[in-house]
Amino acid sequence: TTARIMTMMMMMMTTSYNVEELVDAAMGLRPMPTAPSLLGMPVVPLTPAMPTALDIANAALAAAFPCQTRVLVLLNMVSDEDLQTDQDHAELLEEVKEECAKFGNLLTIQIPRKAENGVEASAIKKIYLEYATVQDSAKAEKELKGRKFGPNVVQTNFYPEEDYQAGKLK
Repeated sequence: TTARIMTMMMMMMTTSYNVEELVDAAMGLRPMPTAPSLLGMPVVPLTPAMPTALDIANAALAAAFPCQTRVLVLLNMVSDEDLQTDQDHAELLEEVKEECAKFGNLLTIQIPRKAENGVEASAIKKIYLEYATVQDSAKAEKELKGRKFGPNVVQTNFYPEEDYQAGKLK
């Protein structure tokens, strides 16, 4: 019955958190909330066997955003003219880098010009942005999705980090 009591206490502890506050705390938007008091008892420090508020916040983030990665792909931003010369390509890279760095720590950017070395033809005219954290890429996605870029509306997708790191662009 001790295990049953522990299970009930764990359920009460995890369900008594405000998930929105935990997600905001995990994203750095507010301080981490303190553990709630159970049944009017004083707050007891969490032991390693019990989940911490950060563990619960990370689980809430994973549940709320299951498909997000650190790599964001932008669609409908690149024209044939942007890829014709090295200078045009370099100017586009610089313009996109400058704008997208506003949303977080932008580590790398790739705008493939031709299919080779793991880059498939379907990757041409896409912009791949690698951010330091999922929160940075999520912020960029929120700001860029639906934005007008010339005559086009920007679309976004998250991309598997493993494929990006391996140079497999689709």
